[in-house]
Amino acid sequence: FQNFWKWNYSVLEPQELLNSLFNRGFIQTGGIKSVLCKLKVNELKELSANKNQKTTGKKDELIERIIANYNEDELNKNFPDRYFELTEKGETELKENDYVSYLHRHNYMTVWEMNQLLYNDNPSHLKYRDILWREFNKRSGEHFQNHDFGLYRNTRLNMHDFLMEEEKYKTAFALLAEVASFDLSGLGNGDKLVPRDEISRKIIFESKMVNLFTNDKEEVTLPPGILRYFEKLYDVLEMSDEEFIEYTYKEFSQIKIHERTFNSDECANILLSEIGKEERKIKNSYAVAEQRVKELLGM
Repeated sequence: FQNFWKWNYSVLEPQELLNSLFNRGFIQTGGIKSVLCKLKVNELKELSANKNQKTTGKKDELIERIIANYNEDELNKNFPDRYFELTEKGETELKENDYVSYLHRHNYMTVWEMNQLLYNDNPSHLKYRDILWREFNKRSGEHFQNHDFGLYRNTRLNMHDFLMEEEKYKTAFALLAEVASFDLSGLGNGDKLVPRDEISRKIIFESKMVNLFTNDKEEVTLPPGILRYFEKLYDVLEMSDEEFIEYTYKEFSQIKIHERTFNSDECANILLSEIGKEERKIKNSYAVAEQRVKELLGM
């Protein structure tokens, strides 16, 4: 069994839980279809090809094609193992408590914490997603007040992911622009006041430059994952290039960060140049960042 049973849920004997779920009618022994669902697409294509069938289409189509063209004995011989699957009762239970599987996948908080917030501390009868949004805002506020800007940035990224699930793309864009701005600010956890002693300033300087995500020591860039998120937003917002560029500058201008290395327009331009929507306006931006950080620290 996976280690998450022990570390996440303190369950030392998962098989006992499976036996209980089976006996109470929440799960049952699955058929050949549940076995085929666990195969990779290339394995399914190979099975289809062996019967001179088409190897194109979605995974579900491939599975149906295999079931239609193989007899039961062939499939049982090739795939003797069977897996548990949910019964109708199990599907209903999971649907009514879908926060359990959601939190297992996303790990925003533990199931036990959500149980407490849902059933023991919820006078307004909020749904779990509303509670999560409230907790995101609470956490980000605490991180900002504590000058833990790295943790603040990570929480805002989680909020972006959460809003993308709800297809609230413009609000998600605003949060991602904030994440990118902090990535280009050089700020990390515990950054408060500029230190006076030379050793501390040297440590802060090196930390800020590391936080600017550069490999070539020439052009500052953003993490590849953040760039992919912006590219996805460009697709779903369905704006022209000109509209997207204008919108990007507008959203970045709303973000106010103290002691930032690049201003809002420069952050927007770095992003737009990285995703191929605009020419880079700052040449050798790492050197520009280095000089600005030195001036900030009085070095």
